[in-house]
Amino acid sequence: MCSTPTPAVQGLDCSSTSRFLPEMCARTMEVFPDVAHSLVRRVWRGIYTNSVDGLPLLGWNKENNNIFHLNGLCGHGFMLSGGVGKLAADEVWLKLNGKDESPFFKDDVRARILTNLAVGREMGEGEKLH
Repeated sequence: MCSTPTPAVQGLDCSSTSRFLPEMCARTMEVFPDVAHSLVRRVWRGIYTNSVDGLPLLGWNKENNNIFHLNGLCGHGFMLSGGVGKLAADEVWLKLNGKDESPFFKDDVRARILTNLAVGREMGEGEKLH
């Protein structure tokens, strides 16, 4: 279950608020009414990074090739971390070892995924990370 803010919060505001907890509690009770009387023991607070098109950003920075981006998972990091982590490991391994052929992926599959998640991809009207 994901709770994306409405309206979307755009820009570089990294402030942390406690707004998430009551919103998520209300959403949880809508989906799972039986938990309405449960107590909340712990909550996580942090930043949910999003891209304009909703897909993660994965790849080398175009201006500084020593920076690797892996963000924009929008609260889906736990679900996507295995796949994007493997892609990230593959990209870093290839660069550090001066290789062109992936030990983890067939080249056509790897290329297709990386094109869709590329840091500099066209995302329409929104922001673009270089």
